Amino acid sequence: EQPRYWSKLERHPISAKYENIKGDDRKRLKEDMKQNGFDKRKPIILAEDDGKLKILDGWQRQLIAVELEVKPTYAPVPRGISLEAFVERENDNRRHESEEVRAKRIAERRERVAAAREAVH
Repeated sequence: EQPRYWSKLERHPISAKYENIKGDDRKRLKEDMKQNGFDKRKPIILAEDDGKLKILDGWQRQLIAVELEVKPTYAPVPRGISLEAFVERENDNRRHESEEVRAKRIAERRERVAAAREAVH
């Protein structure tokens, strides 16, 4: 379902842990969308946060779609997976992140998981 205010959707906080793509990678993505339109086989994933639908996965494509005025396709998070696990699965093998950035993000996630486990015990 197409959100009514699709061009005003915000980024989900879990997604915001990942850097925006820049430079040539962004130019290639934008040029592809300009030439071919939005790839409906890969919808932007929405999830609720603070009572509002926000973009959990596909933020980069959303930004470019808004720039180009190309309406994306949206879908909910698949059932049976946590929001964080879904985002990690979709994003941990990004080619545009340097090894240093990827390692830092993974270390931060491990610290969050360890802290959460400590809090339970």
